[in-house]
Amino acid sequence: MPDAADLAAYFAPRTRRFLDATPGARSSHARLQKFTERFAAVIYKTSGNFFKLWQRRYVVVTDDRRLYWWLSAEDTRDDLPPKGARYLAPPEQQRAAFADGAKDAPRGAPRTGRVVPYLAADHFGAKPALHFLCATSEDEAERLRVALCQADDGDAATPRTPRTPG
Repeated sequence: MPDAADLAAYFAPRTRRFLDATPGARSSHARLQKFTERFAAVIYKTSGNFFKLWQRRYVVVTDDRRLYWWLSAEDTRDDLPPKGARYLAPPEQQRAAFADGAKDAPRGAPRTGRVVPYLAADHFGAKPALHFLCATSEDEAERLRVALCQADDGDAATPRTPRTPG
């Protein structure tokens, strides 16, 4: 089984070759991010521990099952570090969150039908907790659900979308 040093030795030259062969991006970070993201959009996310507030953020879900957010899309182009990151739970746990978690969403979501619950941890290996995102369109909400449920091998698993009354 390869360790971290073996993986770094394998991927570093390939990543460098990819970045060198991809013209037109402002930075290597932006070029690599475009290559590895499953979902990227300006959506609403909850923040705070006791009083949950909905904040508009630029959110990226990557192939390595992480969720990052910035204040705006311009921050990624300017190579600013993300404001935060979370480690996503496995796809089967995400599908369970879709079925059970929407009823627990904080009040005040911009569009209740577009709320997407997800399970994630702030640290690798920690127990995932329930969090919420709110897409700005139905299409975007569905793309987000698919990105959260996508298996590590790149195959998209079809999420079960909870139906809201009304």
